[in-house]
Amino acid sequence: MDLSTWTWIVNRIRQRWLWAVIAALSAAAVALAASLILPPRYHATARIAVLRTGSTVRLDERFTSYSEETWLDERGFDYLTRQKTVLELGQASEVETAVVGRLADQLDPAEMRPGQLSNRVAVAANPGEVIRVTAQADTSEQAAVLANVWAEELQRHVNGLLSSVPLSPTLTARQLTDAEEAYETAERNYADLLRGSRREELTTALNRLRTNLARYLEIADAIDGALNRARMLKQLAVQAEPDWTQVHSIKESMFLLILELSALEIPEFVSVGPEAPSVLDQTGDTLFEELNGLLQALEAWNTEVAWQLSDQDTFDEIRQLTHQIELEDAQIGQLVEERDVAWDTLQLLRSKSRETLLTAGNPDSTVVLASRAAPPERPTWPNRLLLVVVGVLAGASAGLALALLLPERDRKGRTS
Repeated sequence: MDLSTWTWIVNRIRQRWLWAVIAALSAAAVALAASLILPPRYHATARIAVLRTGSTVRLDERFTSYSEETWLDERGFDYLTRQKTVLELGQASEVETAVVGRLADQLDPAEMRPGQLSNRVAVAANPGEVIRVTAQADTSEQAAVLANVWAEELQRHVNGLLSSVPLSPTLTARQLTDAEEAYETAERNYADLLRGSRREELTTALNRLRTNLARYLEIADAIDGALNRARMLKQLAVQAEPDWTQVHSIKESMFLLILELSALEIPEFVSVGPEAPSVLDQTGDTLFEELNGLLQALEAWNTEVAWQLSDQDTFDEIRQLTHQIELEDAQIGQLVEERDVAWDTLQLLRSKSRETLLTAGNPDSTVVLASRAAPPERPTWPNRLLLVVVGVLAGASAGLALALLLPERDRKGRTS
């Protein structure tokens, strides 16, 4: 922009600076009102730590919880890996179920459904630090209770794993490898079956036969009705032979009947349709010949359709194709089931492998509650100051935009 444009902008802001102030104050008032109306949300945090006998540990979160020199004990166990495993177990369904059982009298029915409480709890930690269990609720007391109960149940769940019979890391690793190979084999077998499956080909052939049968049924209904109408026209022709007006009407009815049959794409009638109007100018003797020819063609097609509908070979082929498709579906279903079982087994062994990391360390290892959550004094949301600041900035921006964009009016009310 050139200097004249900047000068115009500065002058316009000087003239209308009050707009920005009013808009900022109005937006701040709206934000303040919203902060007073919005329901508060409270967050409370409890802390747990993974300890080892003989370790130098500070539970104060301002200090490093474990030794800064090395994260490995004398047996080579990685404490960071153990901490990561505990964090993964922090959202375990077993923990949530235990918490729901303890707080059943304080929870709404909707909050007792699986996954509802875990959405309100976050389990996190920086490497080597104590693990933070943060819960949110509508009141400070509920937030503190939920955080403490969740931390206690997480501690109990992890300690239950530590106090159980130690798992062999070598055996678990071998089982995990076997499960991975079994899943890969099941997935490969499933892919091979799909590549060599004839299901699509069989389905296409079956649909073609069923379509043909449906077409013959449609033609059978049409032929049956056409035969009745043609016989009725022949009777009318016998009565109306001296009356050439009725002969003309009968020929028109024949033409309409042939057009209806041509719509079904019956070969004998498709080619007749466009030439049919010429019969209207012919004699009465020709009318009887055409009616007889029409009846013969209809009866021939009626016989053909009846034979097609009673052909046992067609129905045998349909049953055979249906049986083959069922066999293909059964094979696919069996391989899908084997693949799903292999996948579930693999996931179970992966979870067991993570538990093995907990039990592979020093037998004296344990998880303790480092600090309990206290009811927070202030809600974390809505943040009144933040909302007001955002409201002021948004209002001021809107006011400046209006000051620059709205045209100026002269004293007579006309826009300049």
